[in-house]
Amino acid sequence: MPVPCDFVHRLMTCVGDKAVGVSSDCSSFLIEKLKIPAKKTVTILNGVNENELSLLSDEEKNKIFEKYHIPKGKYIIVQHCRIDPVKNHLLLIKAASIMPERIRSKYVFVCSGKTEGKYYDECISLIKKLGVESNFIFTNWIKARDILGIADFMVLPSLIEGFPLNTLESFIMVQIQISSAKIIKGKERRV
Repeated sequence: MPVPCDFVHRLMTCVGDKAVGVSSDCSSFLIEKLKIPAKKTVTILNGVNENELSLLSDEEKNKIFEKYHIPKGKYIIVQHCRIDPVKNHLLLIKAASIMPERIRSKYVFVCSGKTEGKYYDECISLIKKLGVESNFIFTNWIKARDILGIADFMVLPSLIEGFPLNTLESFIMVQIQISSAKIIKGKERRV
């Protein structure tokens, strides 16, 4: 890794409660090269703790639907990320507005992230201007398991991304759902 590991850089490396390695090799590097104590190092593959992701029970889903006033019987498209211009919520809002009403009425867009600030206000203003208020719900911060557990689709219309953890979290949730799918009387039951 192209991270300086000489004495001066190790001296200036500050670690809080834990140092997170996103792979086994990265954790070994933190311990061996940067001399971070092994007891302060934890490995979370690709930055996603898959132990925190699991299927939601029907009861858990119902609580989320009630808490955020999400209408049942609609397809749920989620955008799970901070509310920031680089995440391009405005594109999602514009895309929803040009859908024919007969199609748009079947969907609800659920967006996570801190619901304050100039960009959030801009999103709300555009939603109102385009008349798609009934199609958008902002949850504030919400656990990945909760928002992805109710999702039919996850979108990420970002202008730029380094490594989108929410996409990896979505892939893990899909794998969990596929692994948990049950065949009942020859028909696949949606979990």
